[in-house]
Amino acid sequence: MEQVYRALYDELLHGLHPFGETLREGRVAERFNVSRTPAREALRQLEADGHLIRNSEGALTPKPPRISGMRELYDLRLLLELSMVRRTAAADPAANAAVAELQQDWQRLLADPRYDDGFVDAAFVRFDEDFHLRLAGAAGNGAIVEALGDVNDRLRLLRVHDFRQPGRVAATIREHLEILDAVTGGDPDRSASLLEAHINLSASVVEDRVSEVLRRAFDPEEAR
Repeated sequence: MEQVYRALYDELLHGLHPFGETLREGRVAERFNVSRTPAREALRQLEADGHLIRNSEGALTPKPPRISGMRELYDLRLLLELSMVRRTAAADPAANAAVAELQQDWQRLLADPRYDDGFVDAAFVRFDEDFHLRLAGAAGNGAIVEALGDVNDRLRLLRVHDFRQPGRVAATIREHLEILDAVTGGDPDRSASLLEAHINLSASVVEDRVSEVLRRAFDPEEAR
């Protein structure tokens, strides 16, 4: 059951099952070459975890996102991250090994020719999450990092849409490095301003993209 669950979860994470699609245990069992029992258990677990819901006919389908809830989670991200980046920039960032290592890692991504303006990959969301967790962690507050990780988990199925947009991966890399330059320069105000703009832009892109996906999934005219 666990193998089927993880495979389906990863497919949902990458947007391979559009909103409105029905996931049936018979087809799942056939796809993964298992009996109906582990297929049924995997689907039930995905439902229990909030990734699937039952439609009016009782069939399981990917859970549509709630835009207002997404905005609330982005607001929580801002509260968690801005205080931490200010603290890091106000301390002695030049002596902060975590910041130095993070900057080196993202400079390598900037130099990687794969990540040009045309690069598109929903899985890049993991790299982005890692950046924000490590940046917050550089302030030394483990509780904040844990809370931010929980927010990331709740946003991930929506945020994959950010990196399906051409140019967003390359722009994210540049924005991350600009934030780090402000942090290492010891400028708390600029660090927080850049980080806030970066997070708000991501929220706007995701909201626009998810709204478009929902229109196509539920509006018969859009689907044609």
